[in-house]
Amino acid sequence: MIRALRAEVTRTRGSAALLLTLSGLIFALLSSRFAVSAGMNGSVHDLLNWQGLYATGLAAPIMTLLAGAVADRERGAREGGTRWRSTPRHLILIARALVLIALSGVFHLLSYGGIAVVAMLTGFTDAMGSIVIAALVSWVSSWALCLPGLVLADLSGTIPAILIALGLQIIGTLSAEKSWWWAVPMTWPVRPSLWALGVHQNAVPLAPGETPIITEPWTALAGCIITAAASLAVLLLLDRNTRHLPWVGRRAVVAPAPRRSTRGGALGAAHLALRGTAIGWLTAGALALMVVVALVDRPGAAAGTFSYLVLPVGAIILPVVAWSGVRDAWRITALKGPRTRHALVARIVIHVAAMTAAAVMAVLLEGSPEDLPRRTLLWVLTGAVVVLASLTTTIRFGPGMAIAGGLLWWIFSVTFAGDVLASTPLWAVSLPLWAECADTPARLMLAVPTCLVLFTGLLFMVRRAETVRLRAG
Repeated sequence: MIRALRAEVTRTRGSAALLLTLSGLIFALLSSRFAVSAGMNGSVHDLLNWQGLYATGLAAPIMTLLAGAVADRERGAREGGTRWRSTPRHLILIARALVLIALSGVFHLLSYGGIAVVAMLTGFTDAMGSIVIAALVSWVSSWALCLPGLVLADLSGTIPAILIALGLQIIGTLSAEKSWWWAVPMTWPVRPSLWALGVHQNAVPLAPGETPIITEPWTALAGCIITAAASLAVLLLLDRNTRHLPWVGRRAVVAPAPRRSTRGGALGAAHLALRGTAIGWLTAGALALMVVVALVDRPGAAAGTFSYLVLPVGAIILPVVAWSGVRDAWRITALKGPRTRHALVARIVIHVAAMTAAAVMAVLLEGSPEDLPRRTLLWVLTGAVVVLASLTTTIRFGPGMAIAGGLLWWIFSVTFAGDVLASTPLWAVSLPLWAECADTPARLMLAVPTCLVLFTGLLFMVRRAETVRLRAG
């Protein structure tokens, strides 16, 4: 077992998974910066409260991304040949799970360690115990996120696993303070962190003297440990079944060649390349959600659903999925047809505009067209900016960084576009949700030219990222 652990640690050095743990420093810096900006009112919980954004919105996607980086490393290296060696496979997988848990520990150490440093600098040296407890609780809770994430990443790939984790995070957060939370395993990693941080499920701090709904974390923590153990057992079982599949001698059916696009030019080629990706069913799901909300929910819900969820998350995910469809053939395609480089950008921006048109129709179907022209303008502009920012990050730094950075931006935007913080200068940070908070003539006059300038600059950044990609091969 010791040798398996040493080998796993060696493979982890310099890997993307190890680099991702440094994002814990980003959470520490952001939490500290926002806490100081909002004003410290004499409690260390003013620092810890901002970690609630991570616990309620980003814990599952970030931990799944970390697990996906480990799975991608082994998939790319073909397990380093260990699958065909005499080393027991169960020891290798157990070592991988333990190192993944250790990587999660490094992430939380950096995240809460940065807060501890700020607490000491601001005179809260007697509150180290609260910070240590919050860090330990958050780390143990993450076991029920990263190990299931490793299973999902092995089965479906990193990007689908992150999307699934995001959906489970939303379900778990919304159900965390319900009386039936124990029947929803997705709440188990959320509740202990809410208890330790002193926040509600919407990341709002508990009022002074307010009785917390969550009185103890131990039951949920026990569920997290059981979930982690069950995930490891599933990982071992799946690997055992895979090793005994009769691969040799199986007949292979050659798939038919893809149909030629009926649309001419580079835009038609880009359309054909993206037809085999998940964009189609993701778009269908988003449209179905909009229609259901427009028909059954209260007036104004369709616009809010598009502003807060469909547009920002879709604009983050769309370039990642689109790039995965053209990445392998990108070099030869771009060299033979330079217009293809512009066609990909045009295709995804057109998709954002089409989704905005669908949202407008849903709002009209709902019967609440108030302020619709302003919203439509900002939907198109902010969606185009976010989609280009995500595409640039995907091409330059990879899909994992694009998803992690985009989701972080989205969570903070949702927070700052709320009723209270939207009236402060922090509204400017929430660009993906400017359709909701740029609701005055002065803010609109600032938002529109800002989006146009950012869009123009991002076009050059996309072109630069594509050039770097071509030179790198």
